[in-house]
Amino acid sequence: MSSTQSISSEIKPYTVHEEEKQPKVVKKCTITGDGNEFVVIGDHKYYRHELMQAFGGTFNPGLAPYPKHQFGNPASVGLVATGMNILVTGLYFANAKGIHTPNVVVGLCMFMGGLIQFLAGLWGFLIGSQVGTFILTVFTSYGAFWFAFGCVFIPSFGIQEAYADDTSQLSNAIGFMIL
Repeated sequence: MSSTQSISSEIKPYTVHEEEKQPKVVKKCTITGDGNEFVVIGDHKYYRHELMQAFGGTFNPGLAPYPKHQFGNPASVGLVATGMNILVTGLYFANAKGIHTPNVVVGLCMFMGGLIQFLAGLWGFLIGSQVGTFILTVFTSYGAFWFAFGCVFIPSFGIQEAYADDTSQLSNAIGFMIL
């Protein structure tokens, strides 16, 4: 090749047509052939077994993992129940606003403190991790404590009647229980 000859390296401009800019929309998908062996998607024809192998039997690429049901963390419910019980019970024992009837404390101890915390502990068992074991231990223990504490104020259990002669012993017994 002589120096007078040159190679044309001019790049020709590429024009994009309007129909190429728009994404193709598949309007039709059919199954045809002997024994439904072909799948026609738009203008393309595929073997059905190839698509099944490529998508693992679903339209997800690859094999889809088995769905795992997960529960939320019950610690927030258990902590709210603990805080609410401690606050209201503390206000009752401090004689706040002159309240001497323990009915509100009994309701909270039995349901919010006892039942909700116990269920939060069982919910922690369903989590199944080390955190779940800790939640199970803590909240079922506190739930049982609040059940027992609520029973002190229920007349049919007869706990307050047993200390009717000496109310200071009842106060000391409740103090030991709270320790």
